[in-house]
Amino acid sequence: MGHIDGKANIKVIDAGDMSGNLTSATLDTRHINMLAVSLVSTGSPNGEYQVLVSENNVDFEPVTLDPVATIIASGNYSIGAQLWPHSYTQIHFEFSSGTGALNAWVTLKRA
Repeated sequence: MGHIDGKANIKVIDAGDMSGNLTSATLDTRHINMLAVSLVSTGSPNGEYQVLVSENNVDFEPVTLDPVATIIASGNYSIGAQLWPHSYTQIHFEFSSGTGALNAWVTLKRA
């Protein structure tokens, strides 16, 4: 991802196979103050959406979402955060069962 002036909307997962775990490419979010995630799934997936973060672009850990983003059917899910403090970000689907396809977009806004 290059330099962002203003706002950018990036598709990070394109028709991802939800019959297993999925992780997006890493986004450089060092100079971002707002992050929004839009997730759209089809089929019959079961699992959990996670936002993974890192300060060194090596060791990623999930952000605690409240409520937890548990998926038991297809549909839409959104996550939003202001004052995003993390340097690197990934979107992850942790598979439990079922199948489906996932499309994920991340909107980033720079101050």
